[in-house]
Amino acid sequence: MNTSMKVLLCGAVISAGAVSANAATKHISVVIPPDFDAWLSDTPIISLDGGKTGTALKLDQKHCGWLYADVEADKLSDDVVFFRKGDSNREDMIGLNGNWETGATATPIPLATLFEAYNTDSLYFVADQEQFIDGEDGWYTTYPEGVEGSCTYSLQSVVYDTDAKLHPAFSCYGSGGESCQFGIEGVVDQDVAQKAVNRCIGVTTGIVESVLDTTVNQFKRKPKLTTKGAACFINEKFFNQLFTPTEGVNEASCSDIPLTRTQNFQWKFDSDIFQSKGTTVPGGFFPVEESTDEMIKSNLQTPLAAARIKRSAEGPIFYGPDLRELDEATGVPKINLVCNGAGWTGGADCEGHFADGDDTEALIKSLYPKASCVIGWACQDEAPEGWTFYKTSSETVVASDKGGVPRWYGNRNQHFCTETHVVFDYIAGQTFSVLGDDDIWVFIDNKLAIDLGGTHLAAPGFVDLSKFEGLSGKLVEGNRYNLDMFTCDRRTTMSNLAIRTNIFMRSLPSYLQIRATKDYATNVSSYELCYNKAEFGCMDLIKGVEENSTCKSVPNTIQYFLSTNGIADTDNSELLENGKINHGGIDLTNPAAPQVNNQKLDLPEGRYTLFAAVEGKFKKITSIRVSGNAETITIKPVATANMKIQAAGSSISITAQGAKTYAVMDMMGRVLSKGKLMNGHANVVMTRKGSFMVRADNQVQRVILK
Repeated sequence: MNTSMKVLLCGAVISAGAVSANAATKHISVVIPPDFDAWLSDTPIISLDGGKTGTALKLDQKHCGWLYADVEADKLSDDVVFFRKGDSNREDMIGLNGNWETGATATPIPLATLFEAYNTDSLYFVADQEQFIDGEDGWYTTYPEGVEGSCTYSLQSVVYDTDAKLHPAFSCYGSGGESCQFGIEGVVDQDVAQKAVNRCIGVTTGIVESVLDTTVNQFKRKPKLTTKGAACFINEKFFNQLFTPTEGVNEASCSDIPLTRTQNFQWKFDSDIFQSKGTTVPGGFFPVEESTDEMIKSNLQTPLAAARIKRSAEGPIFYGPDLRELDEATGVPKINLVCNGAGWTGGADCEGHFADGDDTEALIKSLYPKASCVIGWACQDEAPEGWTFYKTSSETVVASDKGGVPRWYGNRNQHFCTETHVVFDYIAGQTFSVLGDDDIWVFIDNKLAIDLGGTHLAAPGFVDLSKFEGLSGKLVEGNRYNLDMFTCDRRTTMSNLAIRTNIFMRSLPSYLQIRATKDYATNVSSYELCYNKAEFGCMDLIKGVEENSTCKSVPNTIQYFLSTNGIADTDNSELLENGKINHGGIDLTNPAAPQVNNQKLDLPEGRYTLFAAVEGKFKKITSIRVSGNAETITIKPVATANMKIQAAGSSISITAQGAKTYAVMDMMGRVLSKGKLMNGHANVVMTRKGSFMVRADNQVQRVILK
């Protein structure tokens, strides 16, 4: 017998399939709607007492966006809600009605009753009405295949690729000294260039001004060089070229930085384990390995083959296990907390540090004296689990116990800068941290939050947003703010970037919104579509054109596809015809407002998924199940605020103001009696004793006749 029962919420799914209903614990899984940004920036909590107290949900690593909790059967209640850790006023709870809740507060979930009614040990709750597989309440006893929440998102960045032969601020490490920066002919001589490089090896703060220019749109805001910074970059002209398309100096393209959700509800990108496109092994941040003339021209830029020179490179090296350990208070690795900054004072002043290995180890040891392994080149047997090892001086994978070393050696396109512009909604408890080389400048609310200028080893930066003041002052919960990040890989032989944050950020791409309504009298589901067009692409990002995201009417290029495998693609799905009714029940007479009538469908038995596609972007409309058998009655328990049930002898007295009909069901959901309520009241005589479910319109309550 399975001794564990799960309730899954769409956000993370654990198991697929109902089991014996006698387990000591029940399993519930839930998926959070993917457009609930605040939930994606916080720790989700399950509460058994209506939101007074709660326990953090767990992330299901196997199913995207699903969350779950294992609850002892004798502790289940009918007063269950989900809330966010940072929502102290409980203004944003999720209850029985998910994202279609119309009340001022969430309707509690009668979870104990629901488990008994379904006679199962595992339940799955889809809190996103758009993703219902079938039925009308979002509850399932088996994992609803195809339903997903958010488990990853990407930061779109502009990459400015250059080389030491094109720009004097880029250089190469060599055992005998500088090995590639010999000045720019006719522009800067060797001595001037090398002196500027050498002045700023190690973390160098104060290179850029502390605020961005708010007189231009976010996508045109760039860091500005200070007097101190001129010692590193010679002059403002050369510095501005880092983040500006400049013919003959760099070529611009776009790249995505993918973040995935971790078990402690952080979002994480780690170049140590990431494999850049165009490479054969993981490790390192190299976003322009696949650049071509055609790719650059597609963004109306001038190709510059000289920027794509591949120079000697080495794979990343790890920090020791004590430093990889998560800090209990912040939820980030302890190494990320080493350097102080505008929103963090729990570390050390890193000015001038991270210039070489010995200095770096000494600094870290001063903060973590018990760390026996600091940098992995001296303790390769303490590598993270799953770390890849290589044959010496190669990219050939070899097991560590076969003489493998923890770093690959090869050639990569280095010497580039990136800029990223996103927005986020501030909630209490948010943090942002980076770990990388070389220059990293992060602005929040247009003010410098992380300052890691200079060429250095992978150095950490951390900001606690509750301790940070932006250009507008202290951040206000619920307000939307900009986050702008600028990075440069200016010195070989490594390129590293790691991001860890509990902030869900958006670049505001184009997306398709859907609002679903159902007429239960006719069994017709109607879908109102709204296409939010963000008027920008890579070319616009490079030019600094701000997006104009407005809800427009659905373009006439919209297409509908019917899939039998739940996957949105054009090769294995049927393209439906706009302007007519397809398969008897899919009404596309008005393509902007499709309707589905399951009772009129003439499709063969099976599962189908209806997708819409606009400009290559797919969006699931609904799932359709065609069966030759009568549908099983779906039980939808709800809160009991407007319904009173009394048991007297063999009768059940029902009072539900405003309700019109009632039904009495056994605990398997079978209807035993139904009828109309007269002035909100009915008295139902039962032929046997036991436990029953009473429904009045959309309210359900359990009653026991003894």
